[in-house]
Amino acid sequence: MVQNNGNFSSHVFLEGFLAYGIIMIIAMVLDKTFRKEVDNKMYEILNPKKYITVVKIPLSSIKKIDVVMAKQPLEKIQDCFNRLTEKPDFISNGGLFNMTTGDTVTTIVDEGKLIKDDYGSYFGLKIFKDLSFKWEVYKQNENIKDFIGASPSLIINGKIDIRNPLDASFMNGKHPRLALGSNDKYFFIVAVDGRRLTAPGMTIRELAEFMLSLGCTNAINEDGGGSLQLAQNVNGKFKYLNNPTENRKVDNFIAIYLKPGSKNYPVLKKGSKGEYVKLLQSNLIKLGYDLGKWGVDGSFGTVTEKAVKEFQKQNGLVVDGIVGEKTWGSLLKM
Repeated sequence: MVQNNGNFSSHVFLEGFLAYGIIMIIAMVLDKTFRKEVDNKMYEILNPKKYITVVKIPLSSIKKIDVVMAKQPLEKIQDCFNRLTEKPDFISNGGLFNMTTGDTVTTIVDEGKLIKDDYGSYFGLKIFKDLSFKWEVYKQNENIKDFIGASPSLIINGKIDIRNPLDASFMNGKHPRLALGSNDKYFFIVAVDGRRLTAPGMTIRELAEFMLSLGCTNAINEDGGGSLQLAQNVNGKFKYLNNPTENRKVDNFIAIYLKPGSKNYPVLKKGSKGEYVKLLQSNLIKLGYDLGKWGVDGSFGTVTEKAVKEFQKQNGLVVDGIVGEKTWGSLLKM
């Protein structure tokens, strides 16, 4: 009897182990499918806090990153967007400048021309003529397309490395901040609103730590304060993603263009907000899904998530409540 019980226990254990293995394999396949959808096809707009906007773009989705000089001496960001023949998918203000004269302060190269070599900001985003980019130190007379220097650097090669710090009030004060960064999968644009009770801003050290928490291996600070502005191209129209303290004219911009097929619909999930959430909600309601008293409010909450899961279940999709390429594709065909 003891021997039989042992065999029975071993048999049950083996069956349980095999079942667990099968479940794990299925989970890995589903996870891989979801990650392929996110990593290779889409972008995300995240708000880890109400005053922080993170644009997370798979590197495979980026067509090009462009440094754009203002119509001199200074120009509003929406005016720049409107005058560009090819509209960027995302645009932000760029490097530091002299607010009195409009002169560029950050080290910048635009279309092969050195605009300014100043402020010790020699580490930055270097864009080559084949549209590839690296985070490197600027070298004079280098044959590159664009370059924008850090003011200051935040992360270099996976470690916080704040080089060429500016004055103490700039570094240690909690201000609106703009940061650019990347790792081997994603490019990040981060706008941190400030100078409001509900938007405290960040110090440079806090910004560096936040970029590190996103997984950035390289990141730089750019112009913030009243210059901070981050916007998206929504069906050809300019739309702010952050809440600027003012509509300030600036000296230069960062424009990001996505490859065709990547730009139309972002990944949405619980906590997402904005026009694309409204589009999602409108389509769900048209298809007969009940969003209760909230309706089309632009906020992806529990009720919207429940409706998305029901839609996914009824249409043979992975039921995860996340609206990626496949869910968008099915939804918009209806």
